[in-house]
Amino acid sequence: MNFESFTKKQLIEYIKIKDKKIHELEQVIESYDKKIQEITLSENIMRAVFESTTDGMIVKDEKFNIININKGFKDIWELEDKYSNETDKYKLAEYCNDKLADSEKFLEIIDIIEAENRENLDYIYFKNGKVIERIHQPLKVNGEIRGRVWSFRDITRKRNLEKCLEAGEELYKRLINRLPYGVFVYENGKQIIANEAALNFEAEKLKDYNLGDTLKVHPKYRELVEGRIKKLLEGECEVDFLEQKILLDDGSTWDVEVAGFSFKQEENLYVTAIVRDISDRKKLHKLEMDVLEKSILLEQAKEYNELKTQLFSIVSHELKTPLNIILGGIQLLQKSFDDQREFEEYYYRGITNLNFEAKKKYLTSMKQNCYRLLRLINNFIDMNKIENGFFKLELENKNIINIVENITLSVVDYVESKGITLIFDTEVEERILACDEDKLERVILNLLSNAIKFTEVGGRIQVNIYDKAESIVISVKDSGCGIAKDMHSKIFEPFTQADFLLRRRTEGSGIGLTLVKALIELHGGTISVRSDLGKGSEFIIKLPVRLVENSEVFTGNMDLGDDKVEKITVEFSDIYS
Repeated sequence: MNFESFTKKQLIEYIKIKDKKIHELEQVIESYDKKIQEITLSENIMRAVFESTTDGMIVKDEKFNIININKGFKDIWELEDKYSNETDKYKLAEYCNDKLADSEKFLEIIDIIEAENRENLDYIYFKNGKVIERIHQPLKVNGEIRGRVWSFRDITRKRNLEKCLEAGEELYKRLINRLPYGVFVYENGKQIIANEAALNFEAEKLKDYNLGDTLKVHPKYRELVEGRIKKLLEGECEVDFLEQKILLDDGSTWDVEVAGFSFKQEENLYVTAIVRDISDRKKLHKLEMDVLEKSILLEQAKEYNELKTQLFSIVSHELKTPLNIILGGIQLLQKSFDDQREFEEYYYRGITNLNFEAKKKYLTSMKQNCYRLLRLINNFIDMNKIENGFFKLELENKNIINIVENITLSVVDYVESKGITLIFDTEVEERILACDEDKLERVILNLLSNAIKFTEVGGRIQVNIYDKAESIVISVKDSGCGIAKDMHSKIFEPFTQADFLLRRRTEGSGIGLTLVKALIELHGGTISVRSDLGKGSEFIIKLPVRLVENSEVFTGNMDLGDDKVEKITVEFSDIYS
């Protein structure tokens, strides 16, 4: 511009205009400086916030290049210094990848999230157990995406606390559900929790109960229960277990014990009720009382049996002594009357006016009744010894076939004199086993005596022996009147007589078969009966074949000595002609 053509006035005006523009420019520059200062301050503040936050953060531009990494990210990922200024996301991801528990899709997931330009929240799990919450947020300016912000937060402690809380809740649930008692929790009177035991209650479906509902308890307990519930609803308190009865739909009752406590939390009142079924305990208590009562009765019965045993023992011994004296006198008298010359001498001297045969008959009857009493007393004494464990067998290794055969054949004449046929038969001629000969003879004689008593004239008695390898079976069978089925289990009990309800044509104490059974069992054997009323009876003895040490083996036939004759006389003494 040529200022030489300007007039002074024009030049002054021009200078004024320029000054004004310069002033305006200076104001604009000052305004820009101010804004730059404000932006710088905001940037510094933002940078300070960015660096001071404990969350890890990465900022990327629109081309996915890293433009900023804060200290929190470096701390979380334990980033080495050489990666502090890394702008290539792939190199940084490669370093981070090595720390992850599952690293296969780490970078792939990042690319997908960024390509979709979407917000995202997920979790990253480190090999060392650390858990990171990762958030992706697109950075928009005037509606346009100008970059991306990734934030990372260490939530390991939070996760661990959540797991502990979950484990605690699970443990709490398991504990509550494993309780054998029903547990109900009510919030402001409304049921909110019932454990498994509570849900299994069948009585009136307690799981549907709410506090304040009509109480389905026995009238005897209703007033007391209502008072306890009112107390729980009025404030924090507890009530001890109380026994009560729940009424069931069918009219029966269910025995339970109920306790409870209440507490407040955030203006809500919670009541916990604990219900336990005591019906089994009630039954057990009743059973214990029954057992106690029976124990008392058993003790009384034991005392009675002891007194009875003592009585039998005393009476038996007291009777046996005078009986032996009487029997000895009778035997002497009978012997003297067996001598005809001595009798005639007494007769001619006028000592007696009785007929000889009548006198002999009376003496025979007296002697037989003495033997009956002696048999009864011996049985009482032996049973008493067996019951008290004092009865011992004199075991020897003997031929059981000879023992049974000899004692059977020794009574053939007597049996045939009653008009009864007696037959003995055996499968083997010799079988050695451990036995008490005297006791087995008593057993066989007792069974033969019973067979004779209940067999009519013209009947038949069979004694058979069978060899079963491991055992010997002895059978005593008759064709007599038989035994009713309902008596089979009773005839071996003391003082039981099979014909008692029908007739008493024979005499006996009713303990002979009891003694027989006891003697057989002492030998380790068994005895049973087969019989039908009117069809005869069969008693079957089964003895185990076993030997005892330090015993001679006796196989020969035994002579029928005076002791066996007397034994037969005693065992047959209750058979009358």
